[in-house]
Amino acid sequence: MNGKQDELIRRAKDNDGDAFSELFKQYTPIVSNFFHHYYVRDFDWEDWVQEAHIVLYLALHDYDTLFGVHFSAYYKILLKRHLFSLIRRDNAKKRRTNQALLSIDSLYESDKVRCLMSDTIDLEAIDQVIINETIKNMIAKLDKFDQEVFCAYLQGYTLKQISEKYGCSIYKATQILKKIKTRMITLLRDS
Repeated sequence: MNGKQDELIRRAKDNDGDAFSELFKQYTPIVSNFFHHYYVRDFDWEDWVQEAHIVLYLALHDYDTLFGVHFSAYYKILLKRHLFSLIRRDNAKKRRTNQALLSIDSLYESDKVRCLMSDTIDLEAIDQVIINETIKNMIAKLDKFDQEVFCAYLQGYTLKQISEKYGCSIYKATQILKKIKTRMITLLRDS
C-alpha cells in the first residue's frame, strides 16, 4: 500500500466523509463487478451500493495493517461474504415460503377455484391471482377421474373413502394425489 492510500484510509476511518467517498469511488469497480456477477432478488443498483457502503464502513473500522493483507483485498473479501450472506438469506426465505405454500393440506375450495395458501403467510393480491390461476389451469388439465379423486380429497374424504367411492385401490388414489402434488409444486415454482 502506498502512503496516499494509507492516509485516505486513516482519514476515512476517522469519519472524514470526503475521504470515505473518495475511497468508495476507488472500489466502485469491485462493487460493480459483484453486482453484475451475482443476483439477489429484488436488489437494484442503489440497494447494492448502499450495502457496499455499509461493508466499507465496517471494513474501515475492523481493518488492521497487522492482518498482512492489503485493504482492497480485505474489503473485497468482506463484500463477497456479505453478498453471499444476502443470497443465503434470500434463498432461505424462498424455501420457507415454498414449504408453507406447497402443503397439500392447506388447499381449500373457494368459488370452484382451488387456492393454495398458508394462514401463516400474507400473500399479496398478485401472488394470490397467480397461484389461483396456476392451480385452476392445472386442475383443468387433469383427466376426469383424477379431478374427482382430488376434489374428494379436498372435501375431506379419507383415502379409504375415496377408494370405495370411485372403485379404485387406496394405492391408486395415493398415487393420483402424489402426482397432482408434484405437478402443483413444479407449476408454482415455475410461476
